Amino acid sequence: MKHDHSLAEEEEVQVSLEEAEDGTNDKTYGSMDQKQSYFNSVSGTKKSTHKPSAARHEEFLARQLKAEVADTYAICSALLTGFCVCTIFIDHASIEHEKKADPLRYYVLISHQVIVRLCTALALFSTLIFMLSTMYMKTALARQSYAFRVFDRFTNETSSARKMAFWCMYYACIMYMLSISLVMFYTMPRSVAIVVASVVLVFCVVMWWYADSMVKAAGVIFMPDEKLADEFANDTPRSCDTKSDSEDDTEKDIEKDTEK
Repeated sequence: MKHDHSLAEEEEVQVSLEEAEDGTNDKTYGSMDQKQSYFNSVSGTKKSTHKPSAARHEEFLARQLKAEVADTYAICSALLTGFCVCTIFIDHASIEHEKKADPLRYYVLISHQVIVRLCTALALFSTLIFMLSTMYMKTALARQSYAFRVFDRFTNETSSARKMAFWCMYYACIMYMLSISLVMFYTMPRSVAIVVASVVLVFCVVMWWYADSMVKAAGVIFMPDEKLADEFANDTPRSCDTKSDSEDDTEKDIEKDTEK
């Protein structure tokens, strides 16, 4: 839609330029000075309007990508909720006899049920928050007016909720991994269950360590530009981090046309 509109504007400007050059529009632009003045004005308009349109398109894509990230969080949280809901549910009366026969198994099974229900609650909370976030973000971008301002205000006012939902999803994954180690006591003998549960616990600790390392490493993504400039001061500049020569030339041409 935007591309077609831009093409229409360029065609209109081109036709006007041709009319000004050929003299076919003498009724409005009778003298050569008027033609030249109009030629300069429409030429500057063509150059100056292209850059803001491209910049606005890039801003739209950045906000759209942010909404899609929230959508990914919502899907992951929903999957985690499904895992938790499908976990074994047992009635307390069915394990009451284990309290005297095998107290360790009894308390492990009780702990497993508590952890799974807590994981379900955390995952549901995360799913709801991210589902609403992506829905309202995309709705804001679909507005015909004030789309960017509405989007930015909504994201700023709901940032704390999304942050809490992220940590709920994070710890729900860790706790569900812990519950997998406890589920061994349902069907296995006590000695075997302890060995297998210990192995799963080791994997749980390793997963937690790597996940925590990744979250800390991702902190650089949310740093402001000033801190990133200091962080990468000694690194070799890359093409994606600096403006290209063509972009600089375009900006200089726009500035010259504006001054004229």
